Order: sequence, then structure tokens, then C-alpha cells
Amino acid sequence: MKVVVVGGGLAGISCALQLADRGHSVTLLERASHLGGLCRSVEDPVAGRVDTGQHVYLGCCTELERLLERIGARPALRQRRLRLTVVEPGGKSSRLLEAANLPAPLHLLPVLLRWPGLPASAVLQAARVARAASPQDPMVLDGVPALAWLQSLGQDPGTIDRLWEPFLVSACNVSLARCSAALAAYVIQEGLLRSAQAGALRLPGTDLTSWLNPK
Repeated sequence: MKVVVVGGGLAGISCALQLADRGHSVTLLERASHLGGLCRSVEDPVAGRVDTGQHVYLGCCTELERLLERIGARPALRQRRLRLTVVEPGGKSSRLLEAANLPAPLHLLPVLLRWPGLPASAVLQAARVARAASPQDPMVLDGVPALAWLQSLGQDPGTIDRLWEPFLVSACNVSLARCSAALAAYVIQEGLLRSAQAGALRLPGTDLTSWLNPK
């Protein structure tokens, strides 16, 4: 059977490959001059190369891992569990934070307790978010802004600014005021609470455009 797939983003590429695997003749249409959709690299005259989309991704992104293996891409960094170097305000010092080899969500305790500028009371606040995100279907929060959801769970401005914003904005590519609470809860579930390996960082070895558009 002849099949046309419209859109050459990650979803379109994955769909085309699966259809081809099943023996179909597939034509992939993309209006841009490159594949990848929002997953790409652009050159900025001031900042240099700017990556968008999956420039850094997490161990929970198993479908993305399978796609990258399929097209022959190899990450330059593949952590066994979450490990971060955090530069504190003012850039005076940096602190290495690593998830413990403990059952989830206890693996996050060493990270939260040593997070710069985060008091011990904020760890208890973060636990409220974990409880709210974990047991239920995140889609019940669809239509609720992530910022309002976090505030309703007692997250003060400092905790939101130092903890939730860096993690969620980088993962969702949108501000907390515009991000769906359903998406934020899903990212927290899958990226932080599932396991120590789920939150481990992956870093591409090449720019994103070269991943999907090899010469």
C-alpha cells in the first residue's frame, strides 16, 4: 500500500519508519527544507548555535532513544542516573548534585537537600507536588496553568523560581504561566518520580539538524 505522511517532525518520522517496517511504500512530506520539526539547530549571530526541542533529554524518553538508535545517532552523554552541576546565584561556586541509588522517590532526597538556595521547608513543599502529580491521571489537570497548579499546592515564589521553573521550562519549552498543569504533572511523574534512571540526562553528540539530516 502507498502511504503519504504529512509532517517531518519526530512524530512524522517515527510514523513513516513504522509503516515502512510493515512493508508499505511511504512518502514523507515536509514543507521546511529540513526534517525534525521543532527539533533542530539554528545559527544566531549573537549566541551562535541554538538548539531547540530535544537538545537535552531524559532517560524516561525511551521512544526518542529508540528513534535515535534507529537513525544511527549516538548521545555524547548518557548518565546512569540524574547528575547535575549547579551554578549558584552570582556564579560564585558550583555544586555537584547526584540522585542516590535508592528506590524512587527517595533517590531525589540528596538532590533536593543540597539544592542551592532551597531551604529544608521547600523540600516538604516539593513533596506535596509529588503526591499531587503521582497518583492521578495528569489529564484531569488539562487546561489548568502549571503556575497556578504549583501555587495551589503551596509552592512559594522562591521554590517555583529555583526548583520548578528550571526543570519544567527546560523540559516543556514554555513558561509555567502558559504550560498545562497536565503536562507539568506528567513530566514530574515520568522524569523525576519514576526512577533514578528516568531523570538521567542525555546529551546529543551532534547538533539536532545533523541528527535528522545527515549529509
